[in-house]
Amino acid sequence: YILGTYIGPLQGTTTSSLFQLQAAGEARPGHIDLVWFFGVAWGIGGLASSHRLANDAGRSGDIRDATMLAIDVLLDGLRT
Repeated sequence: YILGTYIGPLQGTTTSSLFQLQAAGEARPGHIDLVWFFGVAWGIGGLASSHRLANDAGRSGDIRDATMLAIDVLLDGLRT
């Protein structure tokens, strides 16, 4: 219920904004929407431990790529 009512819509707005930043060259490429979601809601450990939730948050594929990106973002930030 919480994911569908509150988290999902907010994540949709955040994802859209992050994609706009990426398109403008202002944010690094990759799955930064997942990095943002897990960094804010669960912490980066959640990204590696919950593949189903990661897919539900909007991205599918190899979760290891997103996890490595999360580490880069944590160390260097979202900006390119």
